[in-house]
Amino acid sequence: MKQIYCFNTLELVHTHDEKNVSKDVIFFKNRHKHILEIKTTMLLEDDETLDNYLFRKYIEQILSKVSFDIEKKTYEMLAKFVRNRVIEQFTNHNVIIDIKEDNNNGFVFNFDELEPNI
Repeated sequence: MKQIYCFNTLELVHTHDEKNVSKDVIFFKNRHKHILEIKTTMLLEDDETLDNYLFRKYIEQILSKVSFDIEKKTYEMLAKFVRNRVIEQFTNHNVIIDIKEDNNNGFVFNFDELEPNI
């Protein structure tokens, strides 16, 4: 059985400062920005087709309406938010959210079940 994944990658600018940091990274107390690369991947069902352009537009709409203050949320919360919006539109799909910070380090979130709304 073959598996087909549809994905897209978008950027989001994240500006913040950190209050409680160790002396080794004291510069994080200063306001600074990160470019977040958010890759959304969805496993398609057997014989399912999806226009990748429309999927991208849908993800762009989600990210343009992020309904919480990103400065006070974790990347996991952002991933859950995006995943939950995708599942509202495309039910019963496995969705993987990959968040990369400044094209260096990041996280991959693979949620098996719908997480509570945040």
